[in-house]
Amino acid sequence: MEKAWKKYGEFGWNLLFDMAMCADCMSSKQSEISEESRNNIKAFMAQQNLEAEDGMCAINGKDLSTCEFIQGAFISDGYFTNELYISDDALEDLQNILSKETKDNLDRFTEEQLGPPGAWKDLFSPTRPIIF
Repeated sequence: MEKAWKKYGEFGWNLLFDMAMCADCMSSKQSEISEESRNNIKAFMAQQNLEAEDGMCAINGKDLSTCEFIQGAFISDGYFTNELYISDDALEDLQNILSKETKDNLDRFTEEQLGPPGAWKDLFSPTRPIIF
């Protein structure tokens, strides 16, 4: 399951999307990530401190309360759920290392799930969601 939230000043956090995906579908989507993007992600992640504390980004350790946008992935085996939260900065860093092919695939998938860009693009500004 994946969720994304955006902070709207005094109104606080608002849920932008909430998406559940089975393991087979997730695997299928992950197979659409280009080889270039896979290599870039592996190199990027190898440079990060992936020991997340509560309320902190799992990638860069940023305090999530200071973010304008966060995304969360929740993976369950039926008994336990692992939570992974990613800050706006980390999402932007990940977007910057993705190939055009991977970005096009992600945009196409987002359009299929959320509708044409006019319906959602401004909600995700300044970054875009990344479906894990």
